[in-house]
Amino acid sequence: MSLQQDYDYAFKIAITGSSSVGKSSLMMRFTDDVFNVVLIPTIGVDFKIRSFTVDNKIVKLNIWDTAGQERFDAIIKAYYKGIHACLIVFDLTDRQTFQDVYKWFDKCKQNAKNEVKLILVGNKADLEEQRAVTYEEACNLAQELDMQYIETSAKSKQNVDQCFIQLSQDLIQQYIKQNKQIQFETQKQKSHLKPGGATIQKQQQKSAQCC
Repeated sequence: MSLQQDYDYAFKIAITGSSSVGKSSLMMRFTDDVFNVVLIPTIGVDFKIRSFTVDNKIVKLNIWDTAGQERFDAIIKAYYKGIHACLIVFDLTDRQTFQDVYKWFDKCKQNAKNEVKLILVGNKADLEEQRAVTYEEACNLAQELDMQYIETSAKSKQNVDQCFIQLSQDLIQQYIKQNKQIQFETQKQKSHLKPGGATIQKQQQKSAQCC
């Protein structure tokens, strides 16, 4: 008996960043639509799945929430393998977590494949009066590191769904583009190997002229 695939696209997403920036809260808000004021720090990694429809296609996201403590680095490295995208999260009210973005960016680049999509996420946007990082600063950093930037609030749900949905749309377009390129290269190779093709004909003409 064959199992019918219940989705059109499946992507593996990692959420990374310093401790207490709200990584787990973002994941829980998106997957279960809940927000807990007090959360136990993630030990190693946590994992959630959510399927939803984007542009009439069913998308399945496998979301990995990684711990922010350095003592878990050895464990976390393995979970970067095979990811399609990574959200690098910082706390808008904590400037140190913003400065730590470079560190998390480097870790992702070192352990993930080159074409992984990176998004910078400034979380806790609901705490506007406590903001320590301006929108312009975050945008400039995202531009410097060639990332998109979005501000979210797991508490108020601001931009949480939009973040994952937009990410999914971008990944679908990236997949389609790569697939078309592969098909083009395959057809190009076949045209060179096909009997009577342009390449073979040119070689035959050249041989006739030489003899």
